[in-house]
Formats: sequence, structure tokens, C-alpha cells
Amino acid sequence: MPDATELDNAAPRGAPPATVSNGPPAETAQRPLASFRLPPYTPEEPDLWLLQVECAFDISGVSSDELRYKLLVANLPATIAVQVKDVIRTSRSFTALCDALKSRLAQSRADRLQSLLSRQQLGDQKPTALLRSMRNELAAAGDAPVDTELFRTLFKQRLPQPVRAALALLPADSALDALAEAADRYLDASGPANPHRPADPHPAGG
Repeated sequence: MPDATELDNAAPRGAPPATVSNGPPAETAQRPLASFRLPPYTPEEPDLWLLQVECAFDISGVSSDELRYKLLVANLPATIAVQVKDVIRTSRSFTALCDALKSRLAQSRADRLQSLLSRQQLGDQKPTALLRSMRNELAAAGDAPVDTELFRTLFKQRLPQPVRAALALLPADSALDALAEAADRYLDASGPANPHRPADPHPAGG
């Protein structure tokens, strides 16, 4: 059996000492980033989408602010990138880019909903019918009618002020359908005397 001296002599002269690797080579470690993709963009919830983006970075082990910035810019859909192109050109900060995306995507979403629903008014229909009509309008435009806080606000804006005041007394987490049904009951109880609701042109017994 060779002794320690013979083993030492067996090693090539000038050869670097053997090293033990505790992880994959740097090239292998970078490979997952080449296939990194952002979660699908959800126009109904831009804030939620940005949270998903941050979670995707955490799962991929991307902690560098600069690398997050580059990956986000490289993977942004063109329709979104154009809304923050000034920030992309002047900033290298992931945080600054996220802040710009939050504010501008939210405003873009609000403008789109306002435009799509501009023709929707209460008129002589019930609030529940108005709610259905607003949802159908969005669905017809290919925009999922998710009951976000913005959509709730746009619905309530179309109700008479006394109805909005009555709905404000209900729990803040009330479902939107429940609010519409409560608005129906309020208008039914107030009857034609309510100046904010058109009178029935054919009253019973007339």
C-alpha cells in the first residue's frame, strides 16, 4: 500500500490543488435567467401583477436591483413599456420603474374603464340592471369585469347621491351585487316621490 510520500510524489509537479465545488458552475447558475419570463400581465389588477413579478424574482433567486431592472425591462410587453419609456431611458432603478408602472398602469386602467362605461347611466333601470349592463359592456370589449375597487367606484358614481349615502352605511366589504340589491330596495321604498328617480309614466290605476 503506497504511503503518504508516494501519493504526494504521484501528483504532477506544479499542479494546482484540487478544489471542492459547493454549487453549480457560474454558467449553469445563470442559465435559468436566460429563460426567465414575467407572469402574464393582468390589466384588471396592475398592483397584483407587480407583486407577482417580485415573487417571480424571489423564486428565481434574483436579488440584485440592477439585474431585476434589466430583466423587467427585457420582459415588459411593448404595450406596457411605451408607458414608462421615459423612466427606462433615464433610470436604472428597479424600484423607480415599479413605482412608475404602478401609477401609470392604474391611471391607464381608470381611463380605459371610464371610456368603456361612459354610456352606462342609471336612467330608469334598477341598479342591479345597471350593474349587469356595465359588466356586459366590459365583457363585450374583452375586458374581464372584475369587481375591483375602481369598478365599484364607477358603479356607485352612477347612483343618485341619496342612494350612495345609504350604501355608505353598509359594511365596507359588502359584495357589489349586495350593494346593487340594497340600492334597488332603497329606490323601491322611496317610490316616485324620489326626485332622483323618474316617475312611472303609467301608474297603477291611472
